[in-house]
Amino acid sequence: MRNIFGSVLYLCIFIILSGCVDSHDKAEVGSLDVLEDFIHELNHGDLIIDSDDPEEVIETVDDQLGEYFSGDFSRKVAYQIRNSMEGNPDYEETPENITFFLTNTGDGFRYSQIEASRRKGVSSWLTQDDKIVGTEIRITLPSDIPDQGSKYELYDNITMMKIDNKWYIDDIEYFDERYVQ
Repeated sequence: MRNIFGSVLYLCIFIILSGCVDSHDKAEVGSLDVLEDFIHELNHGDLIIDSDDPEEVIETVDDQLGEYFSGDFSRKVAYQIRNSMEGNPDYEETPENITFFLTNTGDGFRYSQIEASRRKGVSSWLTQDDKIVGTEIRITLPSDIPDQGSKYELYDNITMMKIDNKWYIDDIEYFDERYVQ
């Protein structure tokens, strides 16, 4: 009887404590987990596709990474790819960061792996009707564009949105560029 009472007591304490988890902590953990999954989906420099057809590039990017994107962000990525490929550019002569995770230096569209730190965590929370619906996470993106032996590191904010109880990358805010030797 004592063991049953003890088990019931521990179960009640567990239920009470599990309901006390801060919504900010839940949002931080959930959004960072999804962002880290995205970061490690491919290795830095992995070839996504080598094609001159924007629609083929868009479809391949969506097939490989689209599960991490909100619908709005998928449309933004498609726009950036089309815009970059307009006029059939020579990426070998003028390399380009298409978006924060996609680079072309003349040898195809490659994955550019960002860095996000759990130590830094979420920089802000987006709320609606007193509920957390999104987070902003500061990331570091090393540029793969050659610049006479130097490189730039870009510091940006990724906006993660919770849609139907699942976290998605919803936007990127480019706001700081720092020269690195």
